[in-house]
Amino acid sequence: MLKYKFSLGGLKKEVSTKNLDSLNANILTPLPPMEEPYDPSESVVNIPIPVDNIFFKIPLTTNFDNSRKSEVVEREFISNELSKAVNPIFDYERVNFIPVDSENNKLEFIRYNVRLLNSNSFPTNTFFGDVGFVNNDIKFRKNNFRRSFLELSFYDSPLTTDQRLFFKITLFNRINEDNFNIDINSLPIFYIRYNPNINPTKQNEGYYLYYFSENVEDTPNELYMRATFNNAKNGKSYNLMTSSTPQNIVNLQSMLHTKYILNRTNNGYFYTLDTTYSNNINYNNNGVDVTLYEVQAQ
Repeated sequence: MLKYKFSLGGLKKEVSTKNLDSLNANILTPLPPMEEPYDPSESVVNIPIPVDNIFFKIPLTTNFDNSRKSEVVEREFISNELSKAVNPIFDYERVNFIPVDSENNKLEFIRYNVRLLNSNSFPTNTFFGDVGFVNNDIKFRKNNFRRSFLELSFYDSPLTTDQRLFFKITLFNRINEDNFNIDINSLPIFYIRYNPNINPTKQNEGYYLYYFSENVEDTPNELYMRATFNNAKNGKSYNLMTSSTPQNIVNLQSMLHTKYILNRTNNGYFYTLDTTYSNNINYNNNGVDVTLYEVQAQ
């Protein structure tokens, strides 16, 4: 008669093959014969028993009880499984945000002034003549003038190593017909955009910001703008910052962006420029000036 040792919930018991049929255990682990030392760290293995008509009874029940669990199933299980099976819905609706001042008055215009280095310093104004343009470029509306532009890139963070680009605004050179004969050396580099409700015939592309409405339903949203001036006359791109003084590499990152605050009120969607974040913003005469300087590092 064979004898085996079984582990029953931590209790070791010696049984024979005669009473194996009456064994009722939650955990049934066959061990090596008794004459061999038992090592609990060894993996459990199946040991064949060369005796006919020997069965191990495992008390498993099929009576499933879901009492007091229907609400959990409906609240958690179903919702979780539905979220896995159904594609999420994203609201891509964009609305136009209107620039306002600190008192929520709508602005008539927003102007971006570009200042480029001249002999390692910034002049009061940078003119198109300072960067290679001539009078005929304007007079004959040549492509090198028409295709030069200021690019505004809006990010979710001022950290250049960890930021997402949301959208860009491109402001091309435009000039009124009555200024075709203007002296190129007296035409400063700036891009002004007007409120289309007040001045519908003037340039207005870039006056509004188009952004997702759901992102500002509960709290204001902050965007950080970094600008680049692209000169089609000489093929150069000038990275711009918010300060007119040279910056070291450590501080330069904090001087690259202008901060926009987007919010919603009962009257609509608006944005303001944060004057506490950078010193290149000036509200005046029902408008706002944003001055951008060519990047210079120490």
